[in-house]
This record gives sequence, C-alpha cells and structure tokens, in this order.
Amino acid sequence: MNRNSVLLATLPEKARNLLRAARIRPIKQGCFINAAKVVLGAGIPKLKYAEGWVRTLGSAQMFAHAWVIKAGRPIDVTLPELPEVLTCRRFNPRTVGRILFKRKVWGEPLTPELVPARGVYPPYGWPPRMAAERRAAR
Repeated sequence: MNRNSVLLATLPEKARNLLRAARIRPIKQGCFINAAKVVLGAGIPKLKYAEGWVRTLGSAQMFAHAWVIKAGRPIDVTLPELPEVLTCRRFNPRTVGRILFKRKVWGEPLTPELVPARGVYPPYGWPPRMAAERRAAR
C-alpha cells in the first residue's frame, strides 16, 4: 500500500462502497481529487460533488474541503468523519468534468473563493505534488 493512500479501514462503509464503485484508492490530503474522481467514476445517478469551508469538530481551525453527496447525505471519502460544514457548494458530475477538463488541473477547488491567495498555501487541501503542478501550469 502506498504511504500516501488513505487507510480504507478508517473510512465509513458508505465511503468504501463509493470508492470501490469508482475503482480508486483515495490519497491523503487529496479531498478535492478524491471526491471528483468518485463523482466522475462511480457512475451512480444523483451523486454530487460538494466543496466548501469546514471546521474540525471541537476546533476553531477552518479549512477548504471536498466531499460527495448521495441522496442528500454527505459522505466524506478522505476523512474518517465529515467535519462541521460552514459553507457548501454542490456540483453535478457533468459540471465537475467540464470544469476539470477545461482547466487541465486536478486536485484544487472548483470554487475560486476556496483557492488561497498567492504565497499562502495550507498544508491540507491539496497534495504537495498537485501544488507543484499548479505552479508549473501558471
């Protein structure tokens, strides 16, 4: 197992089922790419991609995060449990695919408000190798 992979046993059963359906192995700190791959690859109708600001339970720390919504219920495919959601924006699979293939960059938020200012890079949200790809694309 890759050391950058999320340990599947720590995720809820619903998340594991979605990951199996999409045939992906989630990566640590890769919530945006994990959720996008599940929504695009699972082939499940009415599955939505969601992203927004969340706060860890019992903490004041906020961070940008992405998850999947199935039948109106949030399912986190990266963290063992979904943090407290402060803001949320939902996208259908067609919109996710159109935006990602147009940008040709995976692993960053679809919503511009969630992208940190230049020079400010949180240690969570994007894998470091994705950040390097982002810088090279500019």
